[in-house]
Amino acid sequence: MAITNASRVSDFGSGIGTVGAIIQVDNPNERIGIGTTNPQAMVQVGTAVTVYGNSGIVSATTFYGDGSNLTGLAFLADNSVDSDQYVDGSIDNAHLADDAVDGDNLADNACDSEHYTDGSIDHVHLAADCIDGDNIQDDVINSEHIAAGAVDLEHMSSESVDEDNLQISNAGSNGQFLSKQSGNTGGLTWATVATSTDGEYRGWVVYDSASAHTWTKPAGLTRIKVYVTGGGGGGGGHDNAESGSGGTAGGTAIKVIEAGSLGATETATVGAGGAGGDPGGDGVDSSFGSHCSATGGKGGHMEAAGNTHYLYGGIGSGGDINIRGQGSTSLGTGNQGSHGGSSYWGGGGGGGHNYNLPHAGSGTYGSGGGGAYQTGVGGAGSGGNGGTGLIVVEQYF
Repeated sequence: MAITNASRVSDFGSGIGTVGAIIQVDNPNERIGIGTTNPQAMVQVGTAVTVYGNSGIVSATTFYGDGSNLTGLAFLADNSVDSDQYVDGSIDNAHLADDAVDGDNLADNACDSEHYTDGSIDHVHLAADCIDGDNIQDDVINSEHIAAGAVDLEHMSSESVDEDNLQISNAGSNGQFLSKQSGNTGGLTWATVATSTDGEYRGWVVYDSASAHTWTKPAGLTRIKVYVTGGGGGGGGHDNAESGSGGTAGGTAIKVIEAGSLGATETATVGAGGAGGDPGGDGVDSSFGSHCSATGGKGGHMEAAGNTHYLYGGIGSGGDINIRGQGSTSLGTGNQGSHGGSSYWGGGGGGGHNYNLPHAGSGTYGSGGGGAYQTGVGGAGSGGNGGTGLIVVEQYF
């Protein structure tokens, strides 16, 4: 409608304006609405801008411009907003200043694994002794996490180290042994037991009865060492006027013979010892094939009081070492008999030496029998028999 002086003072309760535009004048309430028929303040533009004339307040949803010409703006006083003014969940990490949250601001037990960044906890942030067996997962500790020398015998379980755990430079086989590896590479190596080119001792064969025996060369033999001892001489008898001298010992030959110098068999002849008597019998020679031999000892005899003489023992022949058996001396006392000579193996027979013990002892292993005492219980004493010879063959492979 047309605006006249009359219309200016009228109450345009229904609004005025062209199509799409509204100006509402509310005289009773002293309000003007632009773009609205229901103004709620002195001036209201639409629903977003309101002017409260009496208080000087302008309300709008958005202000544009840099605000440089605005004055009388009210601000929040320092420390005037506390937790009561915050909406739950309104403060996120975007609104927190750096380093604003420390240990004093965290509730006890509030941080769990979901709140830690991967790799954020290093040894600087761990308390001493805070990690024990309960905090370590199974199978997570490898050699990179173990300090050098930290694993000693106390921390190793029984039988935990086997061949796979040893630093061995080669593959072994049955019969080998672990040896320290030479050079500066360290570790161990499987090695073969060295065998001596001279052969190893593997036992002996002993012939100790007076007879011809057959020795057979075993397979794999390297050499032998043979000991050949002749039979011992018998001790001399005694009567009421003469003493008996002991028999002498048989000699001994010792020889090393290489396997190539030996036949498939060799004859080992052991000589018998001489019988005690008046005089005592001589011992018989012993031999090992044609390689070496030893003569038997001499028999003792009776000797008148005041007469003494010395009898020599037998001797070895053909050996690397040839030993003479011990001889015997008549005592010439008219009563006591002399001892028999000892062989390489010892054991000469003792002489008869008083009335109650007139008989002499026999020799052993090629030693001579003892001489008899003058007389005693049951008559004159008898000389001891000489010991049977001996052959010992040590075998090396």
